[in-house]
Amino acid sequence: MEAASSGADRRRKSIKDKAKISLRKYDVGDKFSHLPLTKASVLMPLMVKDEKLHVLFTVRSMKMGSLVTPVAGFIDDTFQACPNPEEVSAVFVVPLDYFINPHLTLDLKHLQQRSDN
Repeated sequence: MEAASSGADRRRKSIKDKAKISLRKYDVGDKFSHLPLTKASVLMPLMVKDEKLHVLFTVRSMKMGSLVTPVAGFIDDTFQACPNPEEVSAVFVVPLDYFINPHLTLDLKHLQQRSDN
């Protein structure tokens, strides 16, 4: 059982390492820092689940408004979000393949983890 677990850990690490290399190509640095808008960053959490990359999304509350820069980072697939309802109205996970292969369709009822609506 331990060998299977370490094999899964190696595959998970390989998926993460490949994603990190790909994401570095899209780093914008301070390209937009000159814009006269309120600045904020938002973590775009990535997780390896079922040996595939997934993205955890939050739906920003309509009360929030600013220029937001996404920052990618990895979280564990057991992560449980506890959003502030003043800032986030929903949290859900989407397989990254959905964005890479736009012909895929998703049943959003099964993706929703939490909604404060």
